[in-house]
Amino acid sequence: MRATAMVPVLVLWFAATVANADEAALRAAMLTRVNAYRAEQHLPAVRENAKLDAAAAAHAADMAGRGALDHTGADGSTAAERVKLQNYAFAQVGENIAYGAKTAAETVDLWMKSPAHHHILLLPDVRDAGVGHAQSPDPDVPSRLRDWWTLVLAAPGQRSPSGDGRPQRCVADCGGANRRQRRDRVGSRPSRPAARS
Repeated sequence: MRATAMVPVLVLWFAATVANADEAALRAAMLTRVNAYRAEQHLPAVRENAKLDAAAAAHAADMAGRGALDHTGADGSTAAERVKLQNYAFAQVGENIAYGAKTAAETVDLWMKSPAHHHILLLPDVRDAGVGHAQSPDPDVPSRLRDWWTLVLAAPGQRSPSGDGRPQRCVADCGGANRRQRRDRVGSRPSRPAARS
């Protein structure tokens, strides 16, 4: 292979490496803020879990692509179903979502001020976490609203003994209860950051 042919490959490799490092830094920043808040409440820290990261990242990208702040995925999936798809066995799972906040700390601060999100952040039995971040591909979306976030918190364990695949305890749309909530779309969403639990 000629040296000039390798230059584009190296540039792409470098760009992908930088992007992966940036996302890893965002995940670490969010978990640092979540764990600091949990420590203030005398709760154990959560640790990053690659399976939960994958579920959270996929949902953040889905929301950003559709411009919809919603716990229900484009395919109709719930948080519990997305976690199950990653082969993570759980006894409890919770999901917080947001858009518009530019940093992980700002996003967690929004969640801390909301009773429903606050509840998810302080679930006492959760031990694992996954963070997803995506940016809207729509160039017409104002830059202050481009960032989309998903946090998945889970307690590892077994699904219900009935074998129906449902977790023993769910919060934040595991059973689809939040499907009745109003969906925010790109054209009708508020002009400030928003969050849902």
